[in-house]
Amino acid sequence: MVAVMKDGKWGFIAINTDPFDTADNWARPGIQEAVAKGFVPTSIQNNYTAVITRAEFCLMAVKWVEYAMGKSIDVVLAEKGLTRTPGAFSDTTNTDILAAYALGITSGEVAPTADKPGVFNPTGQFNRQQAATMIMNTCKVIGADVSNPPVSDFTDMHLADGWAHPGINFVRANGIMSGKTASPPTFDPKGMFTRQESIVTFNNIKPEALPGR
Repeated sequence: MVAVMKDGKWGFIAINTDPFDTADNWARPGIQEAVAKGFVPTSIQNNYTAVITRAEFCLMAVKWVEYAMGKSIDVVLAEKGLTRTPGAFSDTTNTDILAAYALGITSGEVAPTADKPGVFNPTGQFNRQQAATMIMNTCKVIGADVSNPPVSDFTDMHLADGWAHPGINFVRANGIMSGKTASPPTFDPKGMFTRQESIVTFNNIKPEALPGR
């Protein structure tokens, strides 16, 4: 409560001090854990039910790699003999996005070619199959074996693009994304992905339990 004056009279108003007040109840424990681990960018620690953008998801992927490996992303790049390509995308020069591209986490919305920069579309909304694919790529960066994950039991895999199947299978097999419904199990590959879902999903990854680790 804080004291305020209105119309010449003092009164009190309540101040909301709950930093997770915009998150749904089911997501709060995972968000709290993730924020404590330090991989959630401060820019998305609000409006948790909003659809996450491509840039926001990419930035969190980079922060998660730093958390999981205990090293700065610059050190990770150097150890892998990789460097950022400043002109990779025509619509962003964000250093974390360029690091994610160098690491193979993202190829952008339109991949760069030898003759032409790609398009990243930083403010574009993010869907579930994109999330699964980038999660798989992120796990590969820290040394996980992402080859040949078992085929998932999702009944709507026919709705996913072919390039997304390995990622969806990987996140299902490793308990990272459980899908949209349980009975029957569905994934909803083209469904939009929110900030809170993204944060909880990254928090679900157990680096030490990943195959090959």
